[in-house]
Amino acid sequence: MKSQSIFRIAPRKYPFFMVSRKLAQDDRLSWKAKGVLLYLLSLPDDWEIHEVELAKHSPDGLWSLRSALKELLIYGYVVRRQVRREHGHFCGYSYLVYEDPLKAGVVVPATDWEKIEKVKTAFKDSEMAMLERDMREDGRYDA
Repeated sequence: MKSQSIFRIAPRKYPFFMVSRKLAQDDRLSWKAKGVLLYLLSLPDDWEIHEVELAKHSPDGLWSLRSALKELLIYGYVVRRQVRREHGHFCGYSYLVYEDPLKAGVVVPATDWEKIEKVKTAFKDSEMAMLERDMREDGRYDA
């Protein structure tokens, strides 16, 4: 069973989605960050978020995506945690996305992380290399 990584205010059953005006009118966020957040919220609740894969869906590039994610991290819409393999080697990040931002100083509930702990959130090295190669060929990888 896939785990939940996107947390909405209310469950949706239709092929469209609605978002809170609070999110759309949050003056702290750039238009870029709002767009990335809207895209993330349009994905299924159990979607695994990978920066390189996300960057393939826009001409902006990986660094542009990362700057938008940084904004979302700062204002509590996104929470990120390092994922490590068996021997402690860094292999990527797990992300949680919130439609309603977490307040400053609020600790992410352990149950939110437990829901995604069972899922491998990082690509294998070979898969990551293939994604980066494809993005270079498309001119969308700016790392």
